[in-house]
Amino acid sequence: MSDRPARIAQLKAEIAERQAELVRLSLEYAAELAGLSGDERERFVSRGLTMQSQSDTLDPMDATETANARMSRARISKTARKHPFVQAFMERGETVAQAAEKLGYPRTSVQSWYRVDDNARPIPRAAAQKALRLYGVPLTAWQKLGE
Repeated sequence: MSDRPARIAQLKAEIAERQAELVRLSLEYAAELAGLSGDERERFVSRGLTMQSQSDTLDPMDATETANARMSRARISKTARKHPFVQAFMERGETVAQAAEKLGYPRTSVQSWYRVDDNARPIPRAAAQKALRLYGVPLTAWQKLGE
């Protein structure tokens, strides 16, 4: 019988050890370049890129996710922000896209429902009732209510 499976397992364990060592050395080098003091350096290397403080700059962050959320909030006009539905999902820290997903409609459709001008599209009654359940937005808040 072949020793191959045991040898493969042994090699995989060695690779994992070397990868961990490479990560540790990389973190030590990054800490040195950043000019971290002894305690900061040790904490940085032992925890990797995560730190306990929420205000530090070493926390990993999915920049694409936050950029989309910020962009979506930024595109809401000042007049649209007055709509009860917009106020409700913004108070929960949600974006239009997240609220649309909860309602089960595309973001563009949802945005067209709370427009302030005459171009507002009618919100389907089922969506308005779901907005009432999820966000407490009364049916009378919608400019046009469909069937």
